Amino acid sequence: MDFYVGKIIAKLKEKNLLDNILVVLAGDHGEGLGEKGEEGHGVFLYEESMRVPLIFFAGDRLPAKRIIKARVRLIDIMPTILDMLRIPLPEKIQGQSLLPYIEKRSSKDLPNYMETYFPAKIMVGQNSLASWMAPGNISRLPRKSFIIWLTTRKKSII
Repeated sequence: MDFYVGKIIAKLKEKNLLDNILVVLAGDHGEGLGEKGEEGHGVFLYEESMRVPLIFFAGDRLPAKRIIKARVRLIDIMPTILDMLRIPLPEKIQGQSLLPYIEKRSSKDLPNYMETYFPAKIMVGQNSLASWMAPGNISRLPRKSFIIWLTTRKKSII
């Protein structure tokens, strides 16, 4: 993928368009790479398989090489773009602008809800899996995620 993104960026530079557009790159999932017993993605909801790259590039309009360590979400992309364009956010929108993070006005983790149906669909007798990652980026402590097994039965296994 890096090769093709590079080709697109080179073409935009060649046509003198790169300074006039916003480029947003995002992954849809991370990879377990063997951590916690998951070789790929989709079975569990550990942070390794849920962390994805998210890159905003807008020439001189955004700071270069800014790394945001807070946990943000893909649902925050659209509100960020609208905020950059100074378009009011719709009233009933999910997500929030990441400009305060990009401009170093905020550094708190955002809450994340994640869900996978893979265990229920592929492994007979298993349930869907949901995860709530609460805010709380305390640098001395690891982030915590709370895993909940969802069932169709009256009782949930927590």
